[in-house]
Amino acid sequence: MSLFVIIKGLASKMPITALLWLFGALILSALPPLSGFAAEWVLFTGVFTFGVGAIPIGLILAILSISAVLLTIVYTFSSAKKIFFGPLKPELANNDKIQGSSPHDEYSPSYPCNYIVNLRSIS
Repeated sequence: MSLFVIIKGLASKMPITALLWLFGALILSALPPLSGFAAEWVLFTGVFTFGVGAIPIGLILAILSISAVLLTIVYTFSSAKKIFFGPLKPELANNDKIQGSSPHDEYSPSYPCNYIVNLRSIS
């Protein structure tokens, strides 16, 4: 049985986690104002400037690059839809272990990782 079948509708119990998941999906999708866009821009500029006409496999690389970006968009947002949106199962609604009432309960496990990332970005 898939985990997506077991958990559904968690956005009502864990709104901050759902918002962060969607923000991460936007970053992975490489939309223009976010960090992934710069890497995608360099990749596509190189493929379409030097690859498509210069080498025979260039067109295949361009098609694979575009397909990879579209596939990333599909799987990140479809998994977010399956996990966070939809009807909340009754057994999850009454489960005290899945409570997003306090923001600290939701994202306190990520505090050490956030601290390390911020420390690395400063130095």
